[in-house]
Amino acid sequence: MVIGGLWHGAGWNFIIWGALHGIALLFNHWWRGHVRRPVFAPLAWLMTFVFVIFAWVPFRAETLDATLSIWRGMVGMNGFTWNGQVSLPRSVTHTWLPIAAAIALFAPNSQQIMRYSRPGLRTAGYPSPFLIKGAWPEFTAISWKPHPVAALLTVLALSAGILSLKDISEFIYFRF
Repeated sequence: MVIGGLWHGAGWNFIIWGALHGIALLFNHWWRGHVRRPVFAPLAWLMTFVFVIFAWVPFRAETLDATLSIWRGMVGMNGFTWNGQVSLPRSVTHTWLPIAAAIALFAPNSQQIMRYSRPGLRTAGYPSPFLIKGAWPEFTAISWKPHPVAALLTVLALSAGILSLKDISEFIYFRF
């Protein structure tokens, strides 16, 4: 993981980012191999979520000092005062963030959506139960059909994405 960090950039931030993820993997494998007791699922989710939030700070921060400053702020070492300045528009913090959090936490993921399907092109030597009779072999019929509500939510998300194309956002890998 440290090598993966170096691949992203030659700096302490990337080394720390890779090392943190490597340590998390080591801990996970140690726990599964030696403790062998599952952690209460909501607690395991919360621990992973908090770790990921902290561990991705070095990847995005400009300098090591910025990383440390952000970490200090995240644990309250800079105090918990509210200066009244909000960096995100109120509509984002009060409407879109809760909606996005609900979707991320409660909507099915792609593995759950496609669990009964075997989509793909026909491969020589492997029978395809989804082949359309009379059509060319490269055409397959996929059995999954979206629910109308899922289709509407997908269209809304796609529309929001298209409408946000007017906003300028630098591609993160331009920094490397």
